[in-house]
Amino acid sequence: MPSTLDPTQCCKICNKPLPPSTRYPNRVCEECTTHTTDITGRPVYFENSDSDGGLVGVYTDTNESYPLKVCYISGILCKVEEVRFGGVAIEVVNTNKTTNSI
Repeated sequence: MPSTLDPTQCCKICNKPLPPSTRYPNRVCEECTTHTTDITGRPVYFENSDSDGGLVGVYTDTNESYPLKVCYISGILCKVEEVRFGGVAIEVVNTNKTTNSI
């Protein structure tokens, strides 16, 4: 049976081709996920809190908690969510550059 997934999906930040996904159609590539920041440009990363899941955000410079489930990549607002069977998905919310507001 032929696939109904869009074979032309690309990273919404850098336009790199990605495997098709109906669950995360606005996701960003692995490379772009390494450039996540808060609204002020401070680097953050996201991970599962443990093997049972859960999502946590952490500032990379101090390891303190980052409480929001949004981030910015190249000034573009993205949402962060836990992937169904573990892991993290980051998807573009708005492709317009920020004006320092969520």
